[in-house]
Amino acid sequence: MNTRSKYLVLLLIPLLLISCGNDDEAPQPTDDMGETLEEERAMTISNLTADGEKLWKISAATLTNTNGTYDMTGRYNIEDDEFLFGGDATSGSLRWSPGYALNLDASNTNDTAIDYYLSPETYVFTFNEDSSNELTSIDGQLVFTVLDDETITGTITFAGRSAAGELLEVTLAPKTTADFSSPPSNGLVFEQVTLYDDLTISGATIFSESAAGIIGSYSDNSLFVVCRGFDGGNNTSELIYKYSLDGDAWSVNLYNQQQFITKRLNIINNELVAFGGQIATTYPLELGLPNSEFQHDLAYTRFGFAVQGDFGYVVEGSTEQGPLPPSNILKYNYLDNSITQIGTLPKARLYGGSEIVNDKLYVFGGRNEFIDGALDAESFIYDLQDNSVSSFMMPDAPRMSFAAKNGTLIYVGYTVADQNGQSIKFGVYDTAANTFSPIADNLDDSSGIDVIEGITVFNGFLYAIYGNSQENIMRIFRAPL
Repeated sequence: MNTRSKYLVLLLIPLLLISCGNDDEAPQPTDDMGETLEEERAMTISNLTADGEKLWKISAATLTNTNGTYDMTGRYNIEDDEFLFGGDATSGSLRWSPGYALNLDASNTNDTAIDYYLSPETYVFTFNEDSSNELTSIDGQLVFTVLDDETITGTITFAGRSAAGELLEVTLAPKTTADFSSPPSNGLVFEQVTLYDDLTISGATIFSESAAGIIGSYSDNSLFVVCRGFDGGNNTSELIYKYSLDGDAWSVNLYNQQQFITKRLNIINNELVAFGGQIATTYPLELGLPNSEFQHDLAYTRFGFAVQGDFGYVVEGSTEQGPLPPSNILKYNYLDNSITQIGTLPKARLYGGSEIVNDKLYVFGGRNEFIDGALDAESFIYDLQDNSVSSFMMPDAPRMSFAAKNGTLIYVGYTVADQNGQSIKFGVYDTAANTFSPIADNLDDSSGIDVIEGITVFNGFLYAIYGNSQENIMRIFRAPL
């Protein structure tokens, strides 16, 4: 062995000794790493759920599809999403309330608007293997990374709902009390937006006690009012007034159709659906001949109606004379035109405005019969998940009421009868707190004959049809929310 070889051996001996010593002292990776992972996951769950349930909102979002990438932060169909996380390290739950959907095939940011209000869904989530803060749900369609108790990043893919390639990247933040909608502190300050000054031309029956419907379209930036009209030979035709907020212009569409007077509206996947007392008719938003008709022959009038997802929920309103039996709740499937009865209210309800927030159907007062029915302030909440019914009282018994949601709030416009005729009133139902509160307004009802005949919430405003049958003028007013 030469001198150089001796030096190499002498150098290697201590290295080998150090290596052997480290082997003797090395931790057992399986047990110790497993305990650490469990502790880290427990911290993640605590951040995610606040050791119970915690509500999160989307604070930033970017949509990527085959057409490009679009910043969605602050859009109406992003701000209404809620994620409620609960559970523990072994079993996690996620309730996603998406609110209004996105047009996933959009070619610009404005095109992402779509009129389609989705129902909440509940899922489970699991940790990714060997991860302490990465979560997966719906077979990988939802993927989240919990950074701390203030920030979650994630991606949402839309398999099964659209063509491949759409991806929504999101940042979530805790949703606090300040994030919920609240009524304007100075009340509802209405101003006139437009008017249609000769309803006699088409024989419109807008001012016929809760017979007409009004709705706004986010994708078309227009208002639609639907009622029964007159075409010269048929006095039951369906009449649509469309007001374009972009063009400040009215257009009118009259379709010859034999059915009852009451119209209830929905816009689903950018089609206008007029659900009448006997026929459901679907129109393109640019108007013209209907895309389809479904004759359901329920023979209903002044019925309640609210929509969520692919379903319309109908609160039965019969034309039979005298006090009626309790109203049934029916579920109308827009996709296959099927109608099923899902429950019954404790009382008959006609002329009562209806709305849905997070799988609960709210019915605000009403009457127990079509003609000369007793006015009743009792209102009902029908749970679409478990079919239970609860009730609350409005401060007044309305002759007719109309309802429109804004986040977790439902605005209710109604008329009450007194010695001077009719008065217009408004209230707000807070679905989170389960409270009904009156709210001031500036609509003039001193004549005793001025009424509202429908309301809708659209683009941050509460819109109302306002006027009376003696003027033959339809005025549209709005108040900022």
